[in-house]
Amino acid sequence: MNKKNFYIPLIFFTSQILGLVAGKNLLPTTTTTPGAESPITGLYFLFMIGFVTALMLLLYKFKQTKIIKGWYSLAVFLTVYIFFNTFVDTLPALIPAAIVFGVRTKTDNLALKNVLDIFSYAGAGALFGSLIGFVPAIIFLIVLAVYDFISVNITGHMVDLALEGLDTDTFMGIVFTHEPGDEEKLKEKPASDESVEVVDKTENKQEIGLLGGGDVIAPMVLSVSLLKSFPLYVSITTALGSTLGIIYIMTAEREQKFLPAIPILATSTFVGLGVGLLLTVLM
Repeated sequence: MNKKNFYIPLIFFTSQILGLVAGKNLLPTTTTTPGAESPITGLYFLFMIGFVTALMLLLYKFKQTKIIKGWYSLAVFLTVYIFFNTFVDTLPALIPAAIVFGVRTKTDNLALKNVLDIFSYAGAGALFGSLIGFVPAIIFLIVLAVYDFISVNITGHMVDLALEGLDTDTFMGIVFTHEPGDEEKLKEKPASDESVEVVDKTENKQEIGLLGGGDVIAPMVLSVSLLKSFPLYVSITTALGSTLGIIYIMTAEREQKFLPAIPILATSTFVGLGVGLLLTVLM
């Protein structure tokens, strides 16, 4: 198995499991809002994603890189802090959060950044999953899949956002380079949901792959929300299902250079949920 085809699913699955652990710790301390179980809540989450996306595109358009980097840094630090705060009290949680954030900010190593971002994904997924019921979470994932398809294949604005983020070092997600010797394979298929060609300082072309942070977090929101109403194994099978979706994305033959990941992830996530619910009935 190609190393990257093992590495990316491993980061994805680790994020899902840590998100579940953090979510389970967070649930007893989270105040349930009156609308948490309302289907409208899922649409509200989607509206917020659309609003933030539009705002980011405007900031990129007017070259407000400093504002973007400031917002990006704050988002990363807060989500990492939320993750550690589910295990320890407020002040002690600041220490590991500051260390992770500091190392991530200073390093240029993509592999290390990807590993450290696991804490950010887990914190975000645990937080949002604890604030929403599983029915609105399902609706959110379905509508998000439609939105992702439109924004990548029709309007293309999510592709623009990813490329701008890559160019300014504010891309929120997994970034990886293809391994030496993959050039011939790359002519036949890209390796991830988004694949772009960039030119480095020595003018050597380098093919890199991108997997958005939202692609990691969205299935986790559903998995965490299930903890409120179902046994733990239902959330685990749901997380396993989403991981199978990532494995498919990384290994499947296709012609598209940019592939919307959420439709595939949503499908595999729902398969995993179905398996978990079937086990519940049988047991």
